[in-house]
Amino acid sequence: SVNTMCGKFKYEIDKGQGHSGKASAKITCLKVASVTKRGFTSAWGRCYQTGIPVKVGGVYHLVVWVKTSKDFTGELKIWFRSGKGGPEANRSVNLLTTEGLWKEVVFKKIVPASDHAAIYLNLMAGTGTAWFDDVGLVEIKK
Repeated sequence: SVNTMCGKFKYEIDKGQGHSGKASAKITCLKVASVTKRGFTSAWGRCYQTGIPVKVGGVYHLVVWVKTSKDFTGELKIWFRSGKGGPEANRSVNLLTTEGLWKEVVFKKIVPASDHAAIYLNLMAGTGTAWFDDVGLVEIKK
């Protein structure tokens, strides 16, 4: 799913860009909002998936490949959420730019606090384009 909290965004599947395949998810912030909404930043758009089945107490790794355009002025925030558990159940990372290169983001040893999870790929606080590819959540053996 996609969601625009504030600003003007375009969401698409880009068949010309991919880390290991022939396509990637593309988010472009075309314009920041003149007034922030709900106390948020001036731009916030995201691709996300909720309701991902996971095992409570299982151990997972999340991998996301991301790339930003060279003119990117925003911030990327990648979130993994799985209930009201501690930091092992809910992870976040912030990136300012990848300077046009693909970068791997890895969350290791995630331990979900509920039987479902969500992954949010956020573009915030500026304009430019971000691509996301090879998003994978894998259960590992303890």
